[in-house]
Amino acid sequence: MRTRTLGKLLAWALLSAVLISVTVWYGTLDTLPNTFRIATARDAGVYQNFAGALADLIQQRTGHPVSREATAGSLENRERLLSNDADLALLQHGSVALE
Repeated sequence: MRTRTLGKLLAWALLSAVLISVTVWYGTLDTLPNTFRIATARDAGVYQNFAGALADLIQQRTGHPVSREATAGSLENRERLLSNDADLALLQHGSVALE
């Protein structure tokens, strides 16, 4: 009788551990945005061309659409990235503080 109770207790403990593990795993999954937003620079510039190639790669790898958003440059790109208005941003080294 005591062995049967211990077996039930062990089964419940194991089931609880599995449920908790699945819940924690699911809650910590990284999720991709529905649409990737890349803050680039002015239209028809080198950064737009680079962002276009990057957008194509991201879309091929993830299957998610990618939008390239023209901006005034690195300062605006940094602000969009920090305010979550962009998922990726092109920044020119030395033109903005990255902190």
